[in-house]
Amino acid sequence: MAALLCDVGPGDEVICPSYTFVSSINPFVMRGATIVFADSSSSCPNIDIKDVERLITKRTKVIIVVNYAGVGVDVKAIRDVAPGCFIVEDAAQSLMAFTGCAPQGTLGDVGCVSFHATKNISCGEGGALILNNKTLVDRAEIIREKGTNRSSFYRGQVDKYSWVDIGSSFLPSDITAAFLYGNLLEAELITKRRKEVWNLYDQSISTAARIKGIATSRAVLGHNAHIYSLVFKNGDTADNFSFAMRNAGIEVASHYVPLHTSYYGKKIHDGRLLPNAEKYGRCLVRLPNYFSISNEDAFRVIERTLQFIDEKI
Repeated sequence: MAALLCDVGPGDEVICPSYTFVSSINPFVMRGATIVFADSSSSCPNIDIKDVERLITKRTKVIIVVNYAGVGVDVKAIRDVAPGCFIVEDAAQSLMAFTGCAPQGTLGDVGCVSFHATKNISCGEGGALILNNKTLVDRAEIIREKGTNRSSFYRGQVDKYSWVDIGSSFLPSDITAAFLYGNLLEAELITKRRKEVWNLYDQSISTAARIKGIATSRAVLGHNAHIYSLVFKNGDTADNFSFAMRNAGIEVASHYVPLHTSYYGKKIHDGRLLPNAEKYGRCLVRLPNYFSISNEDAFRVIERTLQFIDEKI
């Protein structure tokens, strides 16, 4: 829906971080836009604003920012370097997270939230579109109803509804919505528990990790504890850690393969090196965090992590 609302097409350039999931850019690729991959920041996986500034041309129409792990991008700084461009805030991981006092997803022209099964608040699949640009609201209503003015019909504004624009079926089913509603009612409780586990990891692991040159997730204000990760010095150590943890019955996971290094991404990338994105792709490992994890299991994760750091690094 965001890609349709931004009205991108052939000749338009869309700047997007390489370190993200393909959902961030697929809709824009399908509309014929040229994707320009930006590097991540050296301090966190979010997009590097200085790199964005270097990449802007007169053809740049959209800039996609991804709030990785519920850590907000400085959207104001993006606006300052890219006046006139649409900003799409990929807030897939950001429900219940804030940038300053603003809920993430409310800072760009459009915000996109995910309710996929891997997210803090879930209904298995689907998401929500947040509109912060009032000029997009009427068309968004039409696009989500298969390109028809059906919503106007239900409000009694037209006597029949018909096809008036492009669109698709973006509405959730009643069952999906009901499942999501139950999750939303418990959103504060879910977030509170995840933060407890996140803080437990951070208080127990961060000092030992940093002494050995391992970066850990930053305790920034407003995050929603979606991910606690370790970034090792190299990919081999990250692989060895993942193997050791899984051997101990603890499921850990890497994250994205940077899109510019993927099979399809290589076809559309201009060949620039994006070293930070590649570092996160090789070296980042996520520890388990979910609402029902017990303190006992969290301490087992901590014990095994500290053991690896002490013995192997």
